[in-house]
Amino acid sequence: MRNVTVKYLRKNDRTGSFEYRRRVTKSLEKLVTKREFLKVLGKTQSEAVMRYGGRMFSVYCRRHSVQ
Repeated sequence: MRNVTVKYLRKNDRTGSFEYRRRVTKSLEKLVTKREFLKVLGKTQSEAVMRYGGRMFSVYCRRHSVQ
């Protein structure tokens, strides 16, 4: 299996799950009322990479009507 580097993906040491973690830009902070976006993508690295898809932040913005 090859090593894959995925931006904004990290393993949570406490839970052992893989998370997509990204800071919300200053201009969006007031609209989404958060400083960072966090989504659990899975328990294994391969599961998380498959779910990542490179579009997690844009999905978050669409769900919260941020333009």
